[in-house]
Amino acid sequence: MSSFVVRVAHLPTASVATQTPHPENSAPSLAETCKLLFVESIIPPDSEPSGAKFTDVLMLVGSGGQERTKTEYRWLLRPDRFELTRVLPTASMVSIIEGVEQ
Repeated sequence: MSSFVVRVAHLPTASVATQTPHPENSAPSLAETCKLLFVESIIPPDSEPSGAKFTDVLMLVGSGGQERTKTEYRWLLRPDRFELTRVLPTASMVSIIEGVEQ
């Protein structure tokens, strides 16, 4: 498994993820499976109050960006040949979103 540093730019209609090989690793072979990890707030699907919903409004007003739901992350990963495999909640407002190359 290759390790990458992932940077996510929040844009109005899509997130652009760029991968930079981790300095400790040599060049990965083409046969290896890539894994993307995002540390992001996820908007819950229900109508309950959520810090992610407040952050979503702040991002929309401040930079034109947005927070996303689990379904939206699944959709964003698909065009790049990645499948959303799991979402790990943390003790904070953010979750770890894992996408694995198909």
